[in-house]
Amino acid sequence: MNDMSKQTDRHLGRQGRFDRFAATATACDEGAGTILGIIMITIATVMIVVAVGVGQILVGRSRAATAADMSALSAANALWSGGVPCEVAARAAEGQGAHLISCDVGGDTGEDVLVQVGVDVGMPFLPDMIQSARAGPTVCE
Repeated sequence: MNDMSKQTDRHLGRQGRFDRFAATATACDEGAGTILGIIMITIATVMIVVAVGVGQILVGRSRAATAADMSALSAANALWSGGVPCEVAARAAEGQGAHLISCDVGGDTGEDVLVQVGVDVGMPFLPDMIQSARAGPTVCE
């Protein structure tokens, strides 16, 4: 402390020194609300992005399951009616916004169709959502 501030402190008295200290302490706090607000907005933004990502994954999974079921049923119908099942499965998958990954005709009864389809989730860092489905007659005893 310099001589001037010592003289000022002596003349201000106890209350004056407290006011001077409080003014100095609150001057250091300026902008803290802004930083806290930015942190809260960042946390909320991250939570929203995560929620949207999880939603995209769940929707992609549902779309892939629906496309796999539709492709398997279409292929089984084509097999029973004398068509080419894997071509029909590929067209059905494309109609659902998916792509056919594999198509296996045969299975235990020789009339089963097992397909696997993939759907783009729409997020750049995730691979396609892949689902499989089987269609064919069941053995009745």
